[in-house]
Amino acid sequence: MAKQFSSNGGGTVPPSGGGTTSFFRGDGAWAVPAGAFGPSNARKTSDENFATSVLANVAGLAFAVTAGRYYEFRFLVLFRSPTATVGIALGVTCPLAPTRFGYKARIMIAGDGAGGELQGPGIISGDAVVGTAVPVINTDYVAEVVGILIPSANGTVQLQAANETGTTTVVVRQGSLGYLWDHGT
Repeated sequence: MAKQFSSNGGGTVPPSGGGTTSFFRGDGAWAVPAGAFGPSNARKTSDENFATSVLANVAGLAFAVTAGRYYEFRFLVLFRSPTATVGIALGVTCPLAPTRFGYKARIMIAGDGAGGELQGPGIISGDAVVGTAVPVINTDYVAEVVGILIPSANGTVQLQAANETGTTTVVVRQGSLGYLWDHGT
């Protein structure tokens, strides 16, 4: 019979019992590691129109969060506008009175070059970062929203969008993505 693995040296690894969430630890035991392996993710499965300048929830791009945990989030927003002088506004909401919260958005507003992108901070829940144009009408562009959240209450971190002026319709496109990393307590 083969010697069973031990932390003191060598041996055969014991059976895991199956599954894909337990890993063999250095002390010779199988266990589920603390913390997350990677991000939770969400994707937009259909286009969504935003016809006003008031931020509204983007369907499908939200995550449940738990009070006291440390989170990192990222949204990649595929969007287009039918008017060159009308951009997209983006924001993120979170549970009321977070312990820590902040994000930044990067939005394409012109062609390649130093002035091709608008960057702005979101410092409170529902704060809008507003892109003022698009380089070419009816063309898909990617905006990025990244941030950190330590909620003081359970709830949802939610991407929001609007059009800059309320005079046309900006479209958040199918294929937009969201990611949420849980870094524990």
